[in-house]
Amino acid sequence: MPIPFRYQGKSHKGLLYGNAGYEPKSCIHFEYDYRGQFPLLENGDTRKDKYIWVVRDHDFKYVQFADPLLEPMLFDMQNDPDEFKNL
Repeated sequence: MPIPFRYQGKSHKGLLYGNAGYEPKSCIHFEYDYRGQFPLLENGDTRKDKYIWVVRDHDFKYVQFADPLLEPMLFDMQNDPDEFKNL
């Protein structure tokens, strides 16, 4: 099956099957659209700024919201892996 053009990165098949030479990425980044995920909280809110952008490496995770009312968050993944304390 051909890989869609919008997909980036490489296969994790080597990790699953224990192939020598597999090297995971040192950091990841992604965008997430959370519209409709929390209908009770949205209460008729029709704004379109329901996105987050995340960058994470082994030590830290940074979260930026499109909603200007929400402050960015930074987590220390070594000392707070459950992301309870925003630095």
